[in-house]
Amino acid sequence: MKNGNQKKHDHDRGGMNPVVAAVTGVVVGAGVVAGAVLMKDEKNREKLKTALTDADDQLKEEQNEIEKKAKKVSDSVKKSWHRGVDDAKKAAATK
Repeated sequence: MKNGNQKKHDHDRGGMNPVVAAVTGVVVGAGVVAGAVLMKDEKNREKLKTALTDADDQLKEEQNEIEKKAKKVSDSVKKSWHRGVDDAKKAAATK
């Protein structure tokens, strides 16, 4: 039987799709190889440095977003856990 909240759970889960991560890795790897070839020329070295700095900045932004989403999920789990514990204590006290 399917969980009715599955789509909501998947959406709230956040994070990076493994396929996107793999494609990003391939693109970055290809860029590094191409960069090594282009490093013979000073202008190309400067362009590569700029491109790598931009990529680094973008990855840091993505990391910050992922950390925010992870914290949100963690906070939600903690709240649910504490609610469950409180409910269990109330149920045990009523017996």
